[in-house]
Amino acid sequence: MRKLLAGTGMGVALALTSFTPAFAASSDGAQQYSQHECFDWGWATGCIDAHGEANSTQTPSGNINFQDNGKLVYTINYPGQGPYQEQSSYHFKALWKKGETQVYSSHYDSSFTAPWGNCDVDADYHYANGSEQFNNVQVNCA
Repeated sequence: MRKLLAGTGMGVALALTSFTPAFAASSDGAQQYSQHECFDWGWATGCIDAHGEANSTQTPSGNINFQDNGKLVYTINYPGQGPYQEQSSYHFKALWKKGETQVYSSHYDSSFTAPWGNCDVDADYHYANGSEQFNNVQVNCA
């Protein structure tokens, strides 16, 4: 088993940055989302399926508490080759006071098949009180 430990950027959530889920409000204030989008880059096509629940609460003083839990399936199809697929679950939580991030944390679990084997990714990030507390990314491939 190959084991990698990285403490740099969390590139694992890049797919989410270009993907805006459609929300449907539920009776408890949480918003359910389920969305499917595909992209054509010319050299390959890709699709993202996201399903989850987000909740945001704002206090009278303007503080905002946000959390999001969901699952993501990301598929890339290369012409003449089999598809690459990644399945993941994620949890994000943030607290903003007067427009400034006070706390941000995320947890991300993913599994995918790569040319060198099946891999699992476990990533945890936490920011509080003006600085990064930890940023751990562990990749295990067999």
